[in-house]
Amino acid sequence: MISEAQYNEQLPRLLSRMAKLSSIKSIQQSTTSFSNKDLIKGTSSPSNVNTPGHIQFMIRYNNNYTSPILYFKYFKPQYIIQDDMEIETSTSINKLEEIQSFLQIPSEFPISLGQCEDETWWFIHPCNTSDFLQNSEEQDYLNNWFSVYGGILFSVKVDEFY
Repeated sequence: MISEAQYNEQLPRLLSRMAKLSSIKSIQQSTTSFSNKDLIKGTSSPSNVNTPGHIQFMIRYNNNYTSPILYFKYFKPQYIIQDDMEIETSTSINKLEEIQSFLQIPSEFPISLGQCEDETWWFIHPCNTSDFLQNSEEQDYLNNWFSVYGGILFSVKVDEFY
């Protein structure tokens, strides 16, 4: 587990490392007006190269679990014909079975829908975090956390991240 102060201290280092990942399309650190919490927001390609679409994500500290949580929305491409032209749009996936199928999330990482910053997001439940990170050093906790949880949704190549 990690305190909110440690999370806030380590967040800029995580942001810097995440910005190096080729699967991350955009990324920024901000403070929300809704909860006054520091977080990272961005978009990326899914880790499964055969999965079309993009992922909108947010990493935010949760006081109840004393852990960061990875929130996400998956958008798959949708094509429509307008004036004899094919136009690509995207649609958000809101069914658990489709999310699990498209993103191939391992069963050790339960996902749920929840409210965050006054919006509905999917999130990877942090219930197993202490088991996955039991040997993590405190000063590098957030980077280690991302290498586990980020690796589920994004292509995290060790030579790009570390």
